[in-house]
Amino acid sequence: MTCWRRKYRELNTGQKRLLFAFLALLVAVLFAVLVLFLIPGQFKVKRILVLDKGPGIIYFNLNSVEQMSTFMPWIDTEAIIDDLPKEGKYNKFRLFRFKNGDVLRVRKSKEDPVRNVSYEIYVNNDYVVDMDWYLSLADSVNTRLEIVINASIPFFKRWRYMQIYHEINRKLDTALTHFQHKINKASENYRLNVLQDTLLARQKYMGIGGTVHRLDYAKKMDKDLPRVLIYGIRHDLLKPGTKPVILFLNRTKDSIQYIVGIQIKDSVESEIPKPFKLFYMPGMLYKKFEVTGDYVYSSLARRDAIQYLKASNNKLLTGQPYFIEMIVGHTRYPDDPSKWKIYLYLPIVEQSTGNE
Repeated sequence: MTCWRRKYRELNTGQKRLLFAFLALLVAVLFAVLVLFLIPGQFKVKRILVLDKGPGIIYFNLNSVEQMSTFMPWIDTEAIIDDLPKEGKYNKFRLFRFKNGDVLRVRKSKEDPVRNVSYEIYVNNDYVVDMDWYLSLADSVNTRLEIVINASIPFFKRWRYMQIYHEINRKLDTALTHFQHKINKASENYRLNVLQDTLLARQKYMGIGGTVHRLDYAKKMDKDLPRVLIYGIRHDLLKPGTKPVILFLNRTKDSIQYIVGIQIKDSVESEIPKPFKLFYMPGMLYKKFEVTGDYVYSSLARRDAIQYLKASNNKLLTGQPYFIEMIVGHTRYPDDPSKWKIYLYLPIVEQSTGNE
């Protein structure tokens, strides 16, 4: 200690000032590092929405980087810079540019169709965001959407903690406002035309189906519809623009009973391979509608059709399945669903003629 005091006394005034400045700077740096250690490096943001649309439509508008970018107004969707190469089993990053010039790297990190989709987002080198969208059934009509954001801030960026926290909250609220607006305008993506009442006779079909939870229906259809299409094309049971694929549906609050099939003749009945099964469409009176637009919106078209029946004094025959006739362009698969011709048939009660 005496040695240090003697050396200090030997310093001139300029050297002492320089030493004090160095010590002050060292204390300031240590204090700043201590503060950064005390500031959290992560935080979570959560929102919950209840939307009056089916889970399939909501998921359709969330399940790709391109779809998600359409309701984030601070992203310049015209300025997609590049796609980075895939890293092993992970999806490739897509690069966007913010309107303020910042660069955004986004990739889908996880997906469970119609239940959950997750994205990994890097904003410059400032912070990383894991964004999870969870879908569940609120009731027979509405869908509950839970959004969870986990943000991670690099150590030497933690001094911006409050700024980043408020920025993410503000942008999330803006995005959800735009997303709700987009979902509410979903009816602009299809058109429903009312056609004549149609009395159909009992008909024979072969197909694949089962009963699934409503949230699992899209996943099953992604598997079963291609199998039916491919078999139908190979065996000349489907023809472009003429012979349709039929989708029978019977909905409850939480489940969907479905069959996707092709009409067959008696001579084909003995040749039905597994897992296809024989089934019959019951003969009855149907109200027929034409749906123009992407098949993904057919559930909204059905809701509009039921409202039409109520307003026009037609009574829906409950307990009976309705069916969708899809006249698909079978020149290649996968086909573009927006080019399918779709007819919706709802079973209705035959009205009395008044002569009884």
